Amino acid sequence: MNKWRFGLLFVATAIFGYTAWYLFPKAFPIIHIPLNANRTEILGLAKKKALDFGYKPINDNSCFEAVTFESDTVTQTFVELEGGGKKAFTDMIEKHYYEPYYWHVRFFVPHEIHEMALYFTPSGAFYGFKETVSENSFNGNISSQEALTKASIYAKEQCIPLDQYTIIESSQQTTPLGRIDHSFVYERHDIRLNQGSYRLRITISGTNVTECKRFIKIPETFERKYLELRSYNNILSLFGFLLMIFLYIIGICFIALFVYTKAQLFLWKPALVCAGFIGFLSILQQINQLPLLLMHYDTITDIHAFIIKNLLLICSHGLIITVFFTIIIAVAEGLTRKAFPQHIQLWSVWAANCANSSPVFLQTVAGYGLASFDLLLVVVTYLFTTHFFGWWNPSYALADPNILATYVPALHTIALSLQAGFIEECLCRAIPLACTSLLGKYYNKKYFFMVLGFITQAFIFGALHASYPAQPFYARLFELIIPSFIWGIFYLYFGLLPIIICHVIYDTVWFSLPVFISYATNIWIQKGIIIIYAISPLLVIAYRYYKTKQWHSDVSSFLNHTWQAPTVKESFEKSIVSYIPYTHSGKKTYVAYGFSTALIMCIIMWLAKPDATMVNLPCKKEIITIAKQSISTQSDNEWNYVKAAQPLPFISFGSAEVEYQFQFIWQTERHLLQIMLQKGYISLPGWTVRYAQFDGDLANRAEEAIVRIDRNKDILYVQHILPENKPGNKLSASEVTDLASNILQKKYKINHSDLILKSVTPSKKEFRTDWNLEFKVHSDNVLSSGETRVQVVITGNTIELIRKYIHVPEQWQRDSNNDLYYVALLKNISFFVFFFCIMLLLFYIISRTPLASINYRFLIVCCLCTISLSCIHFLNKLPILISTFNTIEPWFLQMWRTIGFFFLSNTMIIGICLLVCNTLCIQWPTACNTQYTTTIWYSGLLKGLIGGLLSILFFSIGLTYINGYSLPPFYEHSILFANSYVPSAFIVYLCVLNFLKYLGMSLLYMYIIRTFGKSKIQYLILLVATTFGVPLYISPASITFLGYLFVTVCCSVFFILFNYLVHTKHSIFNPDKRADIGFVTGIYIASMYNEHIVQMVNKPELIGGILSIAFVIWLSLALCKNTKSISMA
Repeated sequence: MNKWRFGLLFVATAIFGYTAWYLFPKAFPIIHIPLNANRTEILGLAKKKALDFGYKPINDNSCFEAVTFESDTVTQTFVELEGGGKKAFTDMIEKHYYEPYYWHVRFFVPHEIHEMALYFTPSGAFYGFKETVSENSFNGNISSQEALTKASIYAKEQCIPLDQYTIIESSQQTTPLGRIDHSFVYERHDIRLNQGSYRLRITISGTNVTECKRFIKIPETFERKYLELRSYNNILSLFGFLLMIFLYIIGICFIALFVYTKAQLFLWKPALVCAGFIGFLSILQQINQLPLLLMHYDTITDIHAFIIKNLLLICSHGLIITVFFTIIIAVAEGLTRKAFPQHIQLWSVWAANCANSSPVFLQTVAGYGLASFDLLLVVVTYLFTTHFFGWWNPSYALADPNILATYVPALHTIALSLQAGFIEECLCRAIPLACTSLLGKYYNKKYFFMVLGFITQAFIFGALHASYPAQPFYARLFELIIPSFIWGIFYLYFGLLPIIICHVIYDTVWFSLPVFISYATNIWIQKGIIIIYAISPLLVIAYRYYKTKQWHSDVSSFLNHTWQAPTVKESFEKSIVSYIPYTHSGKKTYVAYGFSTALIMCIIMWLAKPDATMVNLPCKKEIITIAKQSISTQSDNEWNYVKAAQPLPFISFGSAEVEYQFQFIWQTERHLLQIMLQKGYISLPGWTVRYAQFDGDLANRAEEAIVRIDRNKDILYVQHILPENKPGNKLSASEVTDLASNILQKKYKINHSDLILKSVTPSKKEFRTDWNLEFKVHSDNVLSSGETRVQVVITGNTIELIRKYIHVPEQWQRDSNNDLYYVALLKNISFFVFFFCIMLLLFYIISRTPLASINYRFLIVCCLCTISLSCIHFLNKLPILISTFNTIEPWFLQMWRTIGFFFLSNTMIIGICLLVCNTLCIQWPTACNTQYTTTIWYSGLLKGLIGGLLSILFFSIGLTYINGYSLPPFYEHSILFANSYVPSAFIVYLCVLNFLKYLGMSLLYMYIIRTFGKSKIQYLILLVATTFGVPLYISPASITFLGYLFVTVCCSVFFILFNYLVHTKHSIFNPDKRADIGFVTGIYIASMYNEHIVQMVNKPELIGGILSIAFVIWLSLALCKNTKSISMA
């Protein structure tokens, strides 16, 4: 080994590392937090405080606690950018004006509303608390003045100088049991943060103080301005992500798999082992974070269900990234081996006689040296851009005690750095550069393609990191340009080893900083684990040298050009299913099938009995006209801005709250449903017309108007949203109460005596005071639980909103959410089990069955037609997409983001086409006799139609009988299509797309059952997959936990019956793909009949449903007639 080279690398590494360490505090503004209390000490202080506040469950074994160290990043951003700069932020911390970094301790008991949250400063001083109490608890009442006195006394006890504060808001709210909660907001008058202000909130629930919290009031203008700035970061990151998907994954990975798989270029076993190890570490790392997840636990559910759900999500994520990473690593290594024969083989670098060699050792040390140089380069870049160009990066607090709250703090650093370093270099460096190298050799334009590859990989890698909170939006892109070029050069000369080591060590340094600056007990163990992990490549080399006692300089036998593809003997396993010849049925049989189908359709239509109020839906043109008239009648000058705004109609429930209220009435007091609908307290999905502008002053664009119109073309309410900086009057509580009462009497004919004030909440703006008032309407309150209420929102002296609503009891909300949570948990379990079983079955098929030849002409035509239809569908649904645009981000950025996501989702559509075509090409017996093609298809169609209609009838009756619906079936029906240009075309596209998806999955599933459903183990896997997988596709969205269990059990029973029929000689499922296509088509037509004809909401949907059925039948016949040619190509 050349000692001079090693010495030079070692000295350079040390110099670069020391210089980066020295300049780091100058380049990055570090916040020094006086972290004098650790997690254990904070937890002890919190328990004492909770006992002082009378939180009795603290001594019970059923009480859980969660501790996190949190930061107010929004306040930090505002202060650094517009509140005085980084010096003002540092002064705020040092002078204790406000604590943006604080300990948050939560005590809770599962299934109990009552819980306690306490806040402490980093040094351990008590900083505030919030006690959550049920609206059904009552501990007495006090007047507003007594509550104000109690708040002042409490502030004095906590050494809060109220003489420096001025009370600006005083609100009260009455619970259903009559408890009055008072809330007071104070604003500090001696110091300010430009337009921001220091505030304090104290809440008294009944007679007890239940909240004391300090916060910073950030102006709306800054929030909108900052979100607009961040939108450029996000759009650049999205652009890089889309380029990565289309160029790297689709354009290179998939094509490389298609081209080089037959040549046995890719080594799947080592790639799977490597990806599996990374996925396993990812699972462990997320399990390591479970103590922190308890802070987000909702007490409505069982804590074990919460943990199970998160474990399932963690395992699913680990499984998915393992599959994805396996493909990336295999392709990156294979293309590198193909493009650079002079490199050392990646899977041999740590092998015996290779690891203990001079080239591998020098490349390993070079990786460490390159990491220290990159650290220095980043530090210098930040120092230069901040000093000369004024670029902004947020201040950093290196201390992160949350890491100490995990089981193994070092695991966070190890898992993230290994995943980022290994995968990013394979995907963003090896794949593009190896591909351009191969293209350069093929077209004899080596330098052109190499320059193109270098520029592309540097831009995409930098753009992928552009979402970091730095300004200008291209700061991270600029920062990573030079490192990307350097890493690319090292890859071209040495391969993946040095750049993977460099990237992993670089990330390890950043991720491990909180651990290495900590002085907690036994933290030295975690530091040691990280150090051993960081030097593990050198330890492997040392181990190889120790075992062989030799040092090699020649590694020519391990170079890429010495690799030879393994010889695999192809084996063809014939299908184990014997072909059953098709027997022609008589005309009487088909007449009986047709009569049965018509009879079942009539029964379903008769049982549905849709309410007329739920079916009628006005067209969009009428709605826009009504909305314009309601806006134009406003004579107030304040409406001039929105009168010129763009109308954006969309269909919704108005809000999730409105849907919740309808669900409450439907489930608890269904006999009052029509009364509540007529009086306007609940509503069905209807039109909402939003008036918004996307150009002009950013602050003024916050002004919007919303017109809510029901299905009878009556205006439910008109809301006028004003910006915070718009001036207005500052009315008192009594004035706004009188104003609201008079308006309600005039609008709804409600007498003053029928109004009971439940809450009055002020919101002080810079130039006005806004009010939110809620009244209980006593004369309309016929509910046994819940209350009929009306809300009035006043901005200054202008009415912003008047609307009726139902106050849903707190306990019912918790019970309903608990039921939904278990439904979601069961669906997560279903998805995980189904996905795992399908992966096992697909692996079994691929290992036993050779791939059939594909009719590429048919495949290309199918994909092109689908893409064309997708583009037409995108243009057709533009009104739906534009209606969701916000007025903060530039309109063109939102449009580009929408187009980007469309193209991303379009790749899924292509995947569906591939799935269908490949499924049709799978080798299982297909009739060669084409004499009865249409007859065979027609027979399967009628049988599938009968089976589908019977299933719909059975499930509808069963779910209705057990009360398995959480909302009416008609209510949950999607009606977004009505907002498209051509609603019928919208329905046709979705139906055809879903048909292709279900056809591919169904044919694949039938093939699996026929071919691999013989043994007990395989049959058990299929049974489990069906039981858990099918409910994911057939269960309605609005279904209770009991209803979901009913569907799941029925699926298991149906599978047993289905499998029995499949293996019977006289089965209706003849092993002929033409009959199978017809059968699946019949089932899908039955579902379309139920969704778009039985449950139609207007004529365009009826037309769309009929056209969809006709188009699906045509497409099914076309696929059926091409089955033979596809299979035999």
